[in-house]
Amino acid sequence: MSSDTATLNSTDGFVPTAPVKLNGIKFKLVNGKKDVLALGAGALAFPTQVSAAARVAKKFAYCLGGSANPAPIFFGNISYYFDSGLPQQGDRYPELDITPYLKYTPLKTPAHGKRGYALEITSVTLNAGSAVTVKVSDDAAIGTGALYTRIVEPAYTHIRQAFLSVLAVTGFQRVSSHHGPLDLCFNITVGQYRSAPLITFTFGRNSSLGVTADNYLVNVDNSNIYCFGIISAGAKKGSSVIGTFQQQDNLVEFDLEKKRVGMTGSLIALRSNCANFNFTRA
Repeated sequence: MSSDTATLNSTDGFVPTAPVKLNGIKFKLVNGKKDVLALGAGALAFPTQVSAAARVAKKFAYCLGGSANPAPIFFGNISYYFDSGLPQQGDRYPELDITPYLKYTPLKTPAHGKRGYALEITSVTLNAGSAVTVKVSDDAAIGTGALYTRIVEPAYTHIRQAFLSVLAVTGFQRVSSHHGPLDLCFNITVGQYRSAPLITFTFGRNSSLGVTADNYLVNVDNSNIYCFGIISAGAKKGSSVIGTFQQQDNLVEFDLEKKRVGMTGSLIALRSNCANFNFTRA
């Protein structure tokens, strides 16, 4: 292990305000590996070290963008303000406080001795005129380690069948091509894309994550081919995971002191997105 000084921007929730130097931050050098920021709950994880060094709440939040634009990660206890899609006032757009949109559910320990965070997922609902709900009843890992959401069997098979039934009405044309682990693919026009159903993941207590087509239909090679970005966790000893593709343009907050995780739901629906945090220093 080595240690160094980390420099982060402080913020009032609206904009970065001033750089803050945190001394003695421990890290490990691993040859041939990409840089990884450990966001677990352990003593050497970055949120724990920042909390101790900066004397802030043991809490962090990230907002994953769906593009190459910068997206923020926050440490400590603040309100979150993002530029809204409302009419411009002077030289800037009015900010939207997305903090009240956070809905929380208890954090759980991942199954099978895995590290990280988990939450109870109780059901998945497809909303397209009428709602089709599939019970899941599993503890799903949540973090940034998996791109696509995985659901345990037999719940995934039921979700897949329900999705195909809904799409049969909309006229989506299934194709034989596949994209890595994604094997349920379609040729979709712009009009059909807009008619794709809302998918809602329901968690243990008063928390849900609604995702539109942008967060579950994966475009292949900038063509009209899209694949279903939710996959099976496998038939044996698999465990559910909430992937980063489904978390894009949602603010996800991990409150390690109160042992809970909160999600705002789609910022797109609020006429904003993760790239709309104002990175211009005050």
